[in-house]
Amino acid sequence: MLTNGEIEPNPYASPVHVDATAPIDWLSGNLFGRAGRIYFGHWPQFSAVLFFVWWPIEALMGFLEEDVLNSDAMFDWILFMSLDFGLESLPEAIVLCLLSSAVLGQSVELPQAFRQGISIWFWLTWTNFIASVLISLGMILLIVPGLFLGIKFLFTDAIVVHERIYGAAAMRRSFDLTTGHFVPLFGLAVFMGAVIVGGSVVVELIPTPLSNWPLWIWESLLRSVEAGAAIYPTICLFLYYCRVSNDAGELRHTGEVIREPSVS
Repeated sequence: MLTNGEIEPNPYASPVHVDATAPIDWLSGNLFGRAGRIYFGHWPQFSAVLFFVWWPIEALMGFLEEDVLNSDAMFDWILFMSLDFGLESLPEAIVLCLLSSAVLGQSVELPQAFRQGISIWFWLTWTNFIASVLISLGMILLIVPGLFLGIKFLFTDAIVVHERIYGAAAMRRSFDLTTGHFVPLFGLAVFMGAVIVGGSVVVELIPTPLSNWPLWIWESLLRSVEAGAAIYPTICLFLYYCRVSNDAGELRHTGEVIREPSVS
C-alpha cells in the first residue's frame, strides 16, 4: 500500500542502470584544465598520429626541399607549397576527429579516426585554402581586415570535422558562431601563437645528434615535436567551439559531408 506522497512505480518503464558511469562533461569547468585532461588522457593516440603521419609527412617534405626540388624555380616552389599545404591537413583532420569523439563521449579509436580523417581530408584542405586566401588578401590590403577574418574563421576546421560542413558554408557558420566572442578568441589565438613560437624556440636550442645523417631527418622530427605541443591549444580552441555551439543550442554532429549547391 502506498502512503501519502508516494508515486506508484511504472511497471512498463525501462530499467535504470544504477551502476552506469556518467560521461565526463567536457563542456563545463575550466577550459584549460579540461583540455589538459584530454591532451594527457589521449596522448597515446595523439603520439601515434605524430609518429605515423606527421613525422613521415615532414620527412617527405624535407627530402623534397633539400634533395629534389629547386626552391629558386617557380614551378618547384609552387609544387612544394601545394604539397605542404595539402599534406599537413591530414594529421590535423585525424587529430580533430579524435577530439570530436572524445568530446561526444564516444570511444576514441585510432583506426576510426584515421578513416574519418582521410574521408574529410580534401574538404578540410579546400576550406582552409579558401579561408587562407581571404585572410591573406585582408592582410595585404590593410592588415586589420586580415586579423579580423583570421579570428572569425577560427572555428572553420572544427566545423568541417565535427559537422561535416565545408567551404563557404563552414566559413559562414564560423563567422556566425564567433559573433560576440572576438576578445576571448583573440586571446586564444595569441595563446596558440605563443605555444607554437615557444615550442619552435625550444626546439631550435636542441643540438643535432645525427651528424652523419641528412639534416632534414632531424628537422622533420623536431617539427613533429612542435606539432605535438600545438595539439594542446588546438584542443582548447575545439572545446571553446563546442561550448559556443552548445550555448547557442546548435551543437550538432553528423557523419556525412553537407554539400551546398554552389560554393563561392
